[in-house]
Amino acid sequence: MRGGNISLIENIFMLEKEAKKLENANGSEIREFVERVFCAAGQIIEKGNNEEMIATIMIEAGALGLSWLAAGAAVAVLCSSFATGGVTLAAGIAAVVTTGIALYASFATLIVTIFSMVERSMYGVVVNNTPYSLVVENALNDFEDKKKMRGVCMRHGGVGSLMYNKEEVSGEFVNVPGQCTQKDQTVCFVGLFQYKKEISLYGSEGTIRFKHHNDYVDLHAACPLNQDNRMILSSAFKNKNIGDSDSALAKKWKNEQKNGRYEEMNGSIKYTGAVSDLRNSPAYGIATASMG
Repeated sequence: MRGGNISLIENIFMLEKEAKKLENANGSEIREFVERVFCAAGQIIEKGNNEEMIATIMIEAGALGLSWLAAGAAVAVLCSSFATGGVTLAAGIAAVVTTGIALYASFATLIVTIFSMVERSMYGVVVNNTPYSLVVENALNDFEDKKKMRGVCMRHGGVGSLMYNKEEVSGEFVNVPGQCTQKDQTVCFVGLFQYKKEISLYGSEGTIRFKHHNDYVDLHAACPLNQDNRMILSSAFKNKNIGDSDSALAKKWKNEQKNGRYEEMNGSIKYTGAVSDLRNSPAYGIATASMG
C-alpha cells in the first residue's frame, strides 16, 4: 500500500455559520485557515490534555475542537473567556461543543512538513455542512489500484494523513460526519487530509471517493510538478473507476475552474473546491459540501 505510515486525524467541529463562510474562501484565506488547523493539531499533541491550552489553540485556529477528556473543563474555560473578554475571536466562534480533535502521536511527524515547506504536498480540508456523512468505503485498501470503485486512489505521491471518525461503529471510520446540534447550536464536521510527494519527478495527486447520502462524490486534489494545483469535489464521474475519475476530474478542473475555484450542484447539495494558489507549493485547498 503506497504511503507508508498514514496518520488518522480526528475530525474537528465548526459552527455552521462559520463553515458556510469557507465556501467562498480564496487565496490567502484558504492557506491561512488550512495552515492554522494543521498546526493546531500538532500543538494539541504537544499539550496533551491541558484543557485551557486546547481551548485556546482551537480558538486561535479559527475552529473549535475539544478532546473527550478536555471537554468539560475546556467548555468552562471558553465560557469564562468570552464572558470576560479574555479571548478575541475574529471568526465569532462561540458554540460550546463536547468533542472534536484528537490525534495519533504519529501525526507529530506530519506537522514538521508544514514548517519545512515540503515541496509538492497538498494539505486539504473537507467541510461537511450537510446532514449526511461523507464516508470513504474501503479507505485503506491499495492506493495504487486505479480500477477500483471505492476508496482512495493515488496517481502520484502518497497519502500522509486522512480524516478519522473514532465514533464510527460500521468499520468505515474514514469519514466526515454530517451536522449535529450541541447546546442549541448547529455545528458541522471538518476533516483533514494530506498528500505527499514521494518521487522527485512528480508531485502529489489523488482522488478520494465518498459515499454521500444515496450517492457518490469524488474529491480530486493535486499539487503537480508542472501543472496547476487542484481541488475539486464533484459527482460527475462517480460511475467510473477511481483512476479514470481522477484523470477526468483533472481535465474538468483545467477547463472549468475559475480563479482556482470550482462549484457544482448535485440535486439539493452544493459542492465546492478551491486552492489558495494555482502554482505555489505546498498547496492548500478547501472542499465543501452544503445544502444549496
